[in-house]
Amino acid sequence: MGVECNSRIEEYINEVCGHIKFEEIHKEIKLELESHIYEVVDEYMNNGFSEEEAVEKAIAQMGNAVIVGKQLNTTHKPKPDLGILVTVAVLLSVGLIALYSIEAMASAYKHMSFVFNKTLVITMVGIALGSLMYFFDYKKIKPFCKHIYLVNMLIIIIVAVTGNGVNGRSYLFIGEIGLNYIYISPWVFVVAYAGILKEWRWDEFINSSIGIVLLLVPFFIYLSIPNVAVAAIYFTALIVVAIASRIRLINIIKLLGLPVVMIICSIPTLNQYQIHRITAMLHYKEDAIGTGYMYIKCTEAIKSAGFFGKGFKAVLQIPETKTDFIFTYIVYSFGWIAGIIVVALAVLFIIRMSKIANIVKDSFGKIMIKGFIAIFGVQFAWNVLMNLALVPIAGVGLPFISYGGSQLMASMIAVGIISSIFRRRALLEN
Repeated sequence: MGVECNSRIEEYINEVCGHIKFEEIHKEIKLELESHIYEVVDEYMNNGFSEEEAVEKAIAQMGNAVIVGKQLNTTHKPKPDLGILVTVAVLLSVGLIALYSIEAMASAYKHMSFVFNKTLVITMVGIALGSLMYFFDYKKIKPFCKHIYLVNMLIIIIVAVTGNGVNGRSYLFIGEIGLNYIYISPWVFVVAYAGILKEWRWDEFINSSIGIVLLLVPFFIYLSIPNVAVAAIYFTALIVVAIASRIRLINIIKLLGLPVVMIICSIPTLNQYQIHRITAMLHYKEDAIGTGYMYIKCTEAIKSAGFFGKGFKAVLQIPETKTDFIFTYIVYSFGWIAGIIVVALAVLFIIRMSKIANIVKDSFGKIMIKGFIAIFGVQFAWNVLMNLALVPIAGVGLPFISYGGSQLMASMIAVGIISSIFRRRALLEN
């Protein structure tokens, strides 16, 4: 096609894009318009029109550039996913109400902890960070994924070796601020793996072996701390991300098999106390004042709640009601209906994220969301099930609801990244 005809088409497309405010979508729109115009031009030329006439007729058929541009601007105007935002807002509200009730209950016994005020501040900061991530182009992270992996690995090693313990958990202190970085790190690994795994040379034996080792090192670090809950969250996210990255089946089997074999081989080295802690859930009623105490207290509280619970500021004598056992407190205070609503919200949140992952065109964003789904899914399921005495008790909070700055910040940043990916869902992979 002649230079003048190409210039005319380019001029039209640029005029259309000039009315589309979301500049990141310009590349995709230009490709789409260009393809369609050239297709129409070919049709006219096949019907006997000259090249210049065919171009003008094709552009006229497309419509006025200003009108088309404004229509496309409306169509491609970036919007957050309301389903995600509303669900998160309701979960945050449930958490704040529950924590306010817990604090009001504690204040009656002169145990002021200011949990509600702290959580309110953390929630505001989390919303601000999530909003920043929404406007940030997540694709800019991809070139640095290997560096993110190395830095994250270095930090968890430092925390595991030197981290200060708070309530049995290793914290990384930056000045006066304490971060439960071990809890945060699986989120960071998901971001790193979303950019690394698909481009790793898995077909080569040496590279695939190195890759499997690098992926499993964090898992064994978590076990050595020991933090079985984070290890389980990490391992689940790892397998999901590996499958989403379309790694060969043999390598996924190795990822699954090696830890299982090593854990089975380590069983004979466990002492009686460790075995008892792991299996306590199976016979918790036999040790009512020992390892079965919390299982019994939680199940009794939930069974006694009824449909509408004991009411606001209900007194529940269970440790850690604001963190690990907040689900029990919600059900005890506000009834089985409240518990069902929380579970339903969690399920809706996971389903909505899955739908977003399916419509995203960019594989980096798609893989990242699937990894986040795995983390959120394990957290929601484990917390609820351990409150029902169906899985071992571990330090897993209820996302958006339990008290804990590190967990809430990580969750809100993840929601911000998911929203950023949804905002750019129509963009093709570079």
